Amino acid sequence: VWETGTSQSITWTSTGSSSDVKLELYENDVLVMEIVASTPNDGEYSWTIPSGLADSTLYQVLISDVANLATDDFSDYFEIFTVPDTITVTIPDGLTAWETGTTHSITWTSTGGITNVKIELYKGDVFDREIVASTPNDGSYDWTIPIDLDDDIDYKIKISDVSNPATYDESPNFALTRIPLPPGIPGYDVYLIIGVVCMLSIILVKRRFKKSIKF
Repeated sequence: VWETGTSQSITWTSTGSSSDVKLELYENDVLVMEIVASTPNDGEYSWTIPSGLADSTLYQVLISDVANLATDDFSDYFEIFTVPDTITVTIPDGLTAWETGTTHSITWTSTGGITNVKIELYKGDVFDREIVASTPNDGSYDWTIPIDLDDDIDYKIKISDVSNPATYDESPNFALTRIPLPPGIPGYDVYLIIGVVCMLSIILVKRRFKKSIKF
């Protein structure tokens, strides 16, 4: 069983004086392609299986003597298949809650031959913004979340194949929250400020109370 896009070794044995051989690929007894027109008869050839071959269990390799094509042999039937291109978003998930202004890793897995992906943000089912137009399909992207995004729980990440946008996946809904402003004035203890304000209020009330009493 061989996968398209992988390199495999075709091996054989021979007798006699054949110096070079030809390799061809057949599917269900029909010629599909010439693998190599001539290669030294050294018993092995490394073949990178091209994409675009139909999935089948009826492939065979025919090896023949270049100088005498009647000297040949077919391999047994074998399978060639193509792993479909897929993307699966893993983070964010349904339990994710991120604060705006912070940086988090968007992660995903993929199969097939996807080279680059596009990452987008949706709110509900409405496009919000493009996070990155193209990034290597390495399974992770660090995103610094913009601070202008509203608090809500219906955000989604969409990741798609740059070369084939029909191959994509969306995360479950997740939450974004704004970072709360720090209490008080920077450099001052909020409880101290509250205490001072309360004391001043009490003093003002007492002064007004004294002024209102006449003997």
